[in-house]
Amino acid sequence: MRESRARRYTSEVGAARPHPALAPLGLSLSRSAGQGGEAAALSAETEEPERVGYRRPPRRTRFLPGCSGNPSGRARPAPVGPLVMKELSETVVLTDEKGAKRTITKLELAVRQLVNRGASGDRHATLLVFSLMREERARRKTSQPRRLDEADDVVIVDLVRRLTEPQ
Repeated sequence: MRESRARRYTSEVGAARPHPALAPLGLSLSRSAGQGGEAAALSAETEEPERVGYRRPPRRTRFLPGCSGNPSGRARPAPVGPLVMKELSETVVLTDEKGAKRTITKLELAVRQLVNRGASGDRHATLLVFSLMREERARRKTSQPRRLDEADDVVIVDLVRRLTEPQ
């Protein structure tokens, strides 16, 4: 049966002499009843025994700055692709247009360059501009509220009548 070093040391040497690793800290090991074989150390601040053992380091060595846990805190999450794209596309840049300086977003600048390349004969740029225009039209159609016709008005009036009349 294997014993831990601390248990072996206290049984061989006794509690009178501190363990060599604990001597610089001013702590000693001793077995006390009711601690299930855990080591107890005398605290430097108070003379009452301090529980020291598995997952219970001495208080003076716990949580040293920059040494225990995660000293810099929880890692920041990596930026998500669409958020980075949105942030970059909203960045403002200074452009020179026909001798006049203007500030526009990078997204607007990219669309202008794409349209200019399409107008100069670049087939891929032209196809991309047309697909973007088609998507924008579809988005506008879905974002506008649908007009109600007479059949919808009749249903709404009937529902309001049913809900407001007492039962």
